[in-house]
Amino acid sequence: MANTAIELQGSPRGTLELRRGKARLRLSLGTFGRRMLTLATCRTEAEAEERRALLCRLADKLVAAGQIAIGFPLLEAAAKRDGRALDDVVKAIERVAKGEARQRSTGETTIRELAKR
Repeated sequence: MANTAIELQGSPRGTLELRRGKARLRLSLGTFGRRMLTLATCRTEAEAEERRALLCRLADKLVAAGQIAIGFPLLEAAAKRDGRALDDVVKAIERVAKGEARQRSTGETTIRELAKR
């Protein structure tokens, strides 16, 4: 892989960077800001491009659903996994984006909630 940066075509949200045999994807995630994901399992430019397309599609779903803050750790996991583990993470992201899965409540009282009492 050569040292290159490829602007995402059709989407102003990010850049795929290929440097020293490693691929990284910088995504712009709306109000969640710009974040960098390392595509740890991608060894070729073709693999990195395929993973970029998947991660952009998943990020779009999370941003549109207003669930990017909850779903970002899952996007990080999807960037690092392959095979069945990747399939499981993709299913989890899709469930979060559809509103079928929610973050568990910790049961802790926040300062704001305490002030309202």
